[in-house]
Amino acid sequence: MSDIKIPAAADILDLILDAVFVVDRHGRLVYVSAGCFDLLGYRPHELVGTYMIEMVHPDDRGRTLSAVWKIMAGDPSIRFENRWKHKDGHDVPIQWSARWSEKHQMRVAVARALR
Repeated sequence: MSDIKIPAAADILDLILDAVFVVDRHGRLVYVSAGCFDLLGYRPHELVGTYMIEMVHPDDRGRTLSAVWKIMAGDPSIRFENRWKHKDGHDVPIQWSARWSEKHQMRVAVARALR
């Protein structure tokens, strides 16, 4: 088994068709998978370091922050919906699943477009 090479986690996550986001405890995006380009039109490096809430449609921000606090309190969320801004300006309805890691002080979320 020593001849098996295990790829880096980011390389594996970039194979997922849905977008994967890792957000620090302050709401800053620390990792964005390649699936973000198909979903939102952004390359991952364009979003890393920005605040997640800035991408959320203004009408959905309050509800989104309420969901974030519940997730960070230990209540994973499945099928949460909100809208994010696409790079070209239109709104993208998204369905999320997300979980908080107290150990890593990070929230991991998977997003897919609602169509």
